[in-house]
Amino acid sequence: PVPIQMPMPFNKLKALKIPGEEESDPQDTLKCPNAVVFDVGTGYFKAGFAGAGAPSCIIPSVLGLAHPGQSDYKLGCVGSEILNKLDMSHIQPVHNGIITEWDAVERLWEYAFETLRVPSEEYAVLLSDPPLSPPTNREKFAEVMFERFSTPAIFIETQSVLSMYSYGRTSGLVLECGHGCSYAVPIDDGYYMPSCTSRAEYAGRSVELYLQKLLQQSEKHVYCDKLGQMDEIKVNACYVAPDVDTELRKNDTAMQYTLPDGNSVSLGKERFLCPEVLFQPSLIESREPGLPVLVMNCINKCDINLKSDMLHNILICGGSTMFRGFQERLRSELNQIAPFGETSVVASAERKNAVWLGGSILASLSSFQSLWIDKKDYEEKGPLFIYQKCF
Repeated sequence: PVPIQMPMPFNKLKALKIPGEEESDPQDTLKCPNAVVFDVGTGYFKAGFAGAGAPSCIIPSVLGLAHPGQSDYKLGCVGSEILNKLDMSHIQPVHNGIITEWDAVERLWEYAFETLRVPSEEYAVLLSDPPLSPPTNREKFAEVMFERFSTPAIFIETQSVLSMYSYGRTSGLVLECGHGCSYAVPIDDGYYMPSCTSRAEYAGRSVELYLQKLLQQSEKHVYCDKLGQMDEIKVNACYVAPDVDTELRKNDTAMQYTLPDGNSVSLGKERFLCPEVLFQPSLIESREPGLPVLVMNCINKCDINLKSDMLHNILICGGSTMFRGFQERLRSELNQIAPFGETSVVASAERKNAVWLGGSILASLSSFQSLWIDKKDYEEKGPLFIYQKCF
């Protein structure tokens, strides 16, 4: 595995207090157990070795079937190459962060073990779980991993907590904006607070759909009807404007974008109007608040003693925070509505993989190793035992 490129001083990493862990030895060091980290998102599935600085396997969370009636997901195709195969039926097993097709996700996990070239019976697995997920989610994770893949041990942690660990912190507010939905999650000493968490059902996929609508309205959609092309344009050509009205008056926003298949599309105002849905969801007829208000709604639910700390420790995570100008726009709008003065919005260069990287760091800490849930405990005590270690 590629060694972790530390996102913080090593002594700070050693000082991380993981909820439920035993007191760290002063000589505590990173160690790389036989463990892998799986992060199943709405848009992408990421897998790799604990202790690595980046996932080894990143594929769309999509299963390709030869025909619509195919029911055996074990025969499904996995990987980026299936996205633009219009002759295939596509199954997207994760909806707005929640797994809805477990058999299809099993196929993704199977593909990951094959790609990493490791036997599932010999590697512990750290799994990410979205905030506000159904209570039975973690039980199902355990059932599939222990009974289907015979993994020796697992651990399940909330995505936002893992994202925070990737920043080398244990307290603050994590704003996650991935593919399916967005979350503002307050975390205090490694514990996330579900009662204060805010959620919105818009994110990267909403940006893509709005981009497609704008291109259709401009009659620029002739080459943009494949599943992966909106994502391609969004990632490589779009940005967040400091002020939309000012940007509309500029004459230098046009560009010709060439797609991987050789076709090209003319882009203008679409480049900055499509990410605007993250700040003005009313553009897609949503009544939900934009991200700055989502953050403030979350902070307002917190105990008064935590509010200032949360405002000054806002960590942005997820692929849809990678737009040029996103961090500055979020900070600007928060400063206009925050009652406690200037806010601090922190953006790591690795934030699109923050969940996975936090899992890699956590699973590598020697002080964490006592928290693994092993198969023997699962078999003797049942699936509810996981809640004794995975809070």
